[in-house]
Amino acid sequence: MTLERAERRLRHYDKALRVRRSNEQPAVLVERKTMRGRIGSVGPGGINWTPDVGRRREEGHVLVCMVPREGFDAERLLDSLKEADTWSLHNTSADPLWRRAEREDDAHKRRLVKARQDGIRYKAGEVWDRYAWSSKSRVSTYVKGR
Repeated sequence: MTLERAERRLRHYDKALRVRRSNEQPAVLVERKTMRGRIGSVGPGGINWTPDVGRRREEGHVLVCMVPREGFDAERLLDSLKEADTWSLHNTSADPLWRRAEREDDAHKRRLVKARQDGIRYKAGEVWDRYAWSSKSRVSTYVKGR
């Protein structure tokens, strides 16, 4: 299977996957698009990137795995990615991990906002009660059963 066909097969499951030959060694690189690339990117302290790393930086990819050219099989790679990553073998409608992570982040933010609002509401009630008792606008009454 050619690399183009293998990439199409892999991208059927994850649109961000890229497959290409390594410029440095006899291997096939599986990469994932994660960010906007930067043309002319240089390393810390002005060092030049190696050819593979430089291309990843310029295209905005991260390395998923490196497979020797003679051992590359797209179907085996797809099966191992399914086992190790975000695909659910039994539930075809399962959300990818990034979507679940975003949903959990949103839920966490909502919980923080609710906790803050509840805290402010509690403190406001305490302040009002102290004010009402100190200004004698509230009278203590007997409640039967307490």
